[in-house]
Amino acid sequence: MPSRRTIARIIATFQMCQLKLPLLFGVILIVASGSSNATEIYKWRDADGQVHYGQRPPEGATAESFSLVHEEKSEEEAEAKLQDLTKKAGVTEEQAATADKIRKADRQREASAKVNREAACDNSREILRKLQTWSHRAVVRDEQGNRHRLNSAERTELIARAEAREKEFCN
Repeated sequence: MPSRRTIARIIATFQMCQLKLPLLFGVILIVASGSSNATEIYKWRDADGQVHYGQRPPEGATAESFSLVHEEKSEEEAEAKLQDLTKKAGVTEEQAATADKIRKADRQREASAKVNREAACDNSREILRKLQTWSHRAVVRDEQGNRHRLNSAERTELIARAEAREKEFCN
């Protein structure tokens, strides 16, 4: 499932490219394809003539109803469906390429963040393990590079910090 940030970037891209919202909903459905079920979406215009989409139209508004069906799709099927939707919406190749670059960059950032988080988790766990098991040999270096044996208060403080880092990166 994509992150909220990814979905927000997709929305911003489509707004920037002045794409129609039905295409946006189609893209979100493809990106977030999950178990098979249907969602009811409504389209209506406000007093200023602005088109809106949502799961519930406002009271008294004349709304058009759409059923959006979520299905499991392979990546190839999802990509073909996305291309079909972009053609139907009149999206230029340049706009589609821009949206694709943003999606790829988001995927790379998410993968990189996951790797960095896993490395930080492993590092935090290793430091915590050493602090907990090497009580009589816990030595640190100060800013000048001098070695200093930790007393029990310093060791307890470092253990608390290491536990907080572990909790932050491993959960």
